Amino acid sequence: MKEQLDREKVKAANINYHDSVAQCYDEANTLEHPKFIQSYKNIFDNILPIKSSSSESVILDIGCGTGFLLQFLEQPGRKKVFASDITPNMLKIASSKYTSPNYFRGDSYSLPFKDKTFDFVLCNALLHHLYDWESALVELTRVLKHGGTLFVGCEPNSYVYKLFNPLRKFYHKFVRDKRIKSAIEAGGVKADDEEIAEFHRFYRDGIDPHTLSSILYRLGASKVDTLYTNIGMWANLADRTKIDLVKFLPSSLGTLSVSFHCIAHF
Repeated sequence: MKEQLDREKVKAANINYHDSVAQCYDEANTLEHPKFIQSYKNIFDNILPIKSSSSESVILDIGCGTGFLLQFLEQPGRKKVFASDITPNMLKIASSKYTSPNYFRGDSYSLPFKDKTFDFVLCNALLHHLYDWESALVELTRVLKHGGTLFVGCEPNSYVYKLFNPLRKFYHKFVRDKRIKSAIEAGGVKADDEEIAEFHRFYRDGIDPHTLSSILYRLGASKVDTLYTNIGMWANLADRTKIDLVKFLPSSLGTLSVSFHCIAHF
C-alpha cells in the first residue's frame, strides 16, 4: 500500500531525489540529444515571442533544474532573467553553466515577487513533480504581466499514460538509466522517493492537456496553444538501445504523443 502523500512530502521527495541525481541528470535524461535541443530551439525561435521582445523583458524560469531552458535565453544585453529551483544541487549546476541569470532557491507555490512582475514565465517538466500543480499555476500567472506569456513544457500526456500504464511501470523498472539507479543508491535516497518526485507519472495518470488548457483560460489566458511531442521519449530510448530512433519515428502523434507543451498568452 502506497503511503498517504501531501504537498510537503512530495516536495521533500523531490529535493532528496533531485539533489542525488543532479550530476548525471542531463545525460541520463537525454537533455543533450541534438534533436531534443533542436525541438526546443524551434519553439523559442518561432513560437515563443522572446527573441523578438525587448532586452528589457523580465523573464522567470521556475523549476529551472540544471538550466536546460536557459540556453535559449542567452542574448546580448538581456539582464533580467531570473531562474529558480527548490533543489540546491540543481541550482549549483545551472549557475555553473549559465552565469548571467539571477538565481534563487524558491518554491513554485509561493514566489517572492509582486503581482505582474514578469513578461515571460517559463517552466519545463515542472508540473508533474508537484502534488497540486493547479495551485502552482495560480501563483505563476499571478506574477505574469498582462500581455505576458506562460510556457509549460514537457508534461506527461494523460491520454497516453492511461492507455499504457503497465508499459510505463515496466519501462521504469527494467529500462531506467543505470546512472540514475547508481546515483540514487549512492545518495541514500529512500526507495520510493523517485516515484514520489515523479508524482503525476506514478501516483496519477499524467496531466490532462485539456484540463490544463481550461484552467489557463479560467486564470485569464486569451489564447492557449498545445503542442504534442514524442522526441523526448525517442531520444531516451535511443540512448538506451544505441539506435537513433529519432531519425525514423514521428516527432508527434497528436493527442497520442507521450508529452505536450502549452503556450498561454495573457
